[in-house]
Amino acid sequence: MAKLNRFFKSRFSPVLLAVLLLCLISLLTRIVLLLFSNHDLDWTAANILKIFLIGFLYDLAAASFASIPLIIYLWIFPSKWYREKTNRILIFIYFFIVVLTLIFNAISEWFFWEEFSVRYNFIAVDYLVYTTEVIGNIRQSYPINTILIVIVTLTSGVVFMLRKQIWPVNYVDSKFKSRSLTTLVLLVIPVVVYFGLSHKWKYQSSNQYVNELSGNGMYDFGFAFWNNQLDYNTFYKTLSLSKVESIIKNIYKQETNDANKHYRYTTRMVLQKQTENKMNVVLISVESLSAEFLGSFGNTQGITPELDALVKSGMLFTNLYASGTRTVRGLEALSLCIPPTPGQSIVKRPDNKNLFTLGSIFR
Repeated sequence: MAKLNRFFKSRFSPVLLAVLLLCLISLLTRIVLLLFSNHDLDWTAANILKIFLIGFLYDLAAASFASIPLIIYLWIFPSKWYREKTNRILIFIYFFIVVLTLIFNAISEWFFWEEFSVRYNFIAVDYLVYTTEVIGNIRQSYPINTILIVIVTLTSGVVFMLRKQIWPVNYVDSKFKSRSLTTLVLLVIPVVVYFGLSHKWKYQSSNQYVNELSGNGMYDFGFAFWNNQLDYNTFYKTLSLSKVESIIKNIYKQETNDANKHYRYTTRMVLQKQTENKMNVVLISVESLSAEFLGSFGNTQGITPELDALVKSGMLFTNLYASGTRTVRGLEALSLCIPPTPGQSIVKRPDNKNLFTLGSIFR
């Protein structure tokens, strides 16, 4: 106990306190989500152990990354500065932000779980990137002002109760050499976590709820942000491979009468019924040009006269569906002729060269 009390008076005691806060609030969040999902959970002793033991591992992993700025701050400044009133104020402000963030995150995880029954994934990252639209939707759906007042009140109460732990009265001094060694040890931990911990370790059960509860929302958010991926089979309705092959087989028979085709591959010979005409094609892509702006769709402002004139002498498609909410999704649909894929648009993904595009046909 004496050693523990001494540590709470040391230079790096705020790090331990921040880690404990993150793990405690993550544990409470996990318990609440577990009780909320009790009807879908596979209640076995093994699964409960997986949820809390693996979950605690990911909580510590998230804490190791989150504490990096604080560790560096505590290492850099000399003891004389550390005793100053300005530093105390900064430490208290830091913990106010930490507690505020943790409580806000716990509430956000609740709402996200309520809608998707999973921890944070690329959908949450998408929400963060396109903040304007998301904040508007949140304000319409939830009493955001009341929620913020509750969060600030809870944060103030927690920081007040922990004021003696945040800044001990009897502070133990720390020399630069000593705290450099401590800093090195503490910073090695997130490096080991980054290279040694796998995001797949939480998938230890056939029950999806057990797997998701075994994770940590903040860790999963960081993983999703870093990798820009979303599991297709989990979030998209799919057909069995045999069903798909049957559909393709019927299409091939209608188009080519090729009954011996290996239908798992879609490459085929398309028979040309007419003489090829090499036309000049101009493809114009206009960002944010919705149908509501076109006179041919009922707009009376007359702001697109040239496009409306083309409608009269050309072909107008009226039964169209959006492939997403961002410009890159439209470019992806036009250039690659594919439906929207999970996660990041192919236009923004690495290694997206040498794909079959509309341009290769018009070239």
